Amino acid sequence: METPVVSAQLQFWSSLGVMSLSTYWAIVQIKQGLKIHKEEKVDSISVVWMMFFFFLCPLYLSHGVMNDLWAMVYHGSVRGLTYIPILWGIWKFRGYRKFEFALGGLLIVALIMHWFVPWEKPYFFIFALAGPFATSLQPLAIYRQKTLGVFEPHVILAMLCANLFWHLFSIYFQDWPLFVLCLFYYIPIVWLIQLWFKYRKAR
Repeated sequence: METPVVSAQLQFWSSLGVMSLSTYWAIVQIKQGLKIHKEEKVDSISVVWMMFFFFLCPLYLSHGVMNDLWAMVYHGSVRGLTYIPILWGIWKFRGYRKFEFALGGLLIVALIMHWFVPWEKPYFFIFALAGPFATSLQPLAIYRQKTLGVFEPHVILAMLCANLFWHLFSIYFQDWPLFVLCLFYYIPIVWLIQLWFKYRKAR
């Protein structure tokens, strides 16, 4: 049985881990945004992937507020802000298609619903389940264009570190839905690593 002291220590270290990973994610995302604006193109960038996680970050924030998970609030705030220059770069150098505008509208509705549904935690998890699929669109974009384009390779390391952290977290706290979700995330991560090795010399 965990004592209050042990429980507080676990909460501290897990929160510190989340905030550290969030900060690293933010740095990597800033590098991605700078790369897009420097090269003035968005080759091999999945727009849907960027849009989905831009809208997922406010969901992290609201989920954190509702459940007093302040490390989650930090994650949603800090990481979410770094998507703005990326999405602005996509608008500036490529523009958005009708499907992407429609997707943005649906995601806004989904965010609003999060504040009113009676089953907040299951709703949050169902929304998060789309994450591995949305992430898979990034290696798919690279695969289709046969080049890494302006994709920032450090994103792969950030994804891998974050997924390993949450996987270990899920095992320790026996959070099996999160455990399964992490398993699905390894699919696009491994695919991205394979594509990076394949196309890195052509950069």
